[in-house]
Amino acid sequence: MTETLHLKDCPVCRSSLSITHDKIEDSLTLKPEGLPPLARDMTEVVTAYKRLKGLGAAWTKSHGARGMIYAGELLTAVGVHGGQLDRAIALLGWLKDSGKDFDLSTAPTHYKAFQAHLEAVTVKMKGRCKICGEGYTKSFTDLSDNCGRHE
Repeated sequence: MTETLHLKDCPVCRSSLSITHDKIEDSLTLKPEGLPPLARDMTEVVTAYKRLKGLGAAWTKSHGARGMIYAGELLTAVGVHGGQLDRAIALLGWLKDSGKDFDLSTAPTHYKAFQAHLEAVTVKMKGRCKICGEGYTKSFTDLSDNCGRHE
């Protein structure tokens, strides 16, 4: 038998973890079992952060547990009502695209600026037709000042 399986509780979220030790490759594999929703969201935030920053297994080994804690703080900072995970991942993407120097611990401090950016984009995308006066939402490619009926 080349693998042994152990079940332990995660020290961060208290979820059940299956720990598999492969004796041939001398490697450990951790898999969460039945994560609660918040822990699943924290895992998604950490995965998105690693993808955006180009981080790998070495980062997870050194900073994985701390990353989960910071991901929880980020989820709390973006608000707990509907779309929390989407807002957190969008914030990380916006930080990456804007060229700001950030990590999971500092990302929550940028949320107010992200909200201001979203509000500016929303205001920019709203228009009022010059013919009928009706409000409408512009598309990114729409350069006209009229609604769809009066183009």
